[in-house]
Amino acid sequence: METWMLMQEYIHSLDWFYILSFILFASLLNSNESKKALFKITGFKAQTRYRTTLFGVGYAIVVFLIRGSKPDVAEELLRSFLFTLVFHKLIVDRLNLHLGLSKTKRKPGADPEKDYYSRFKEPLDKP
Repeated sequence: METWMLMQEYIHSLDWFYILSFILFASLLNSNESKKALFKITGFKAQTRYRTTLFGVGYAIVVFLIRGSKPDVAEELLRSFLFTLVFHKLIVDRLNLHLGLSKTKRKPGADPEKDYYSRFKEPLDKP
């Protein structure tokens, strides 16, 4: 019961405005049109995880400064940022994949682990 209370306290302490707006902005940032525009502006391509992480840190700093928050609120934004990365990766991406909204299409019956190991022609333990 104590664990449930700690989880509930943690979830209530998160900055949900930041979490939901970050997920929305990160989705827009990772669209194909935005990627092309960023490449034109900056001249380099970054993987989605790095682009999202850099945007999240920058967005947290902007939210912190706009609100004129005190330093103790920075910890709340950091926890919200980490929660958002995990929540988005584990739940939203999986949900999009199952709903067919994901850009990555999985072949029916495909086994990613089997495909990974079948790329070797011969077993690795042979001399």
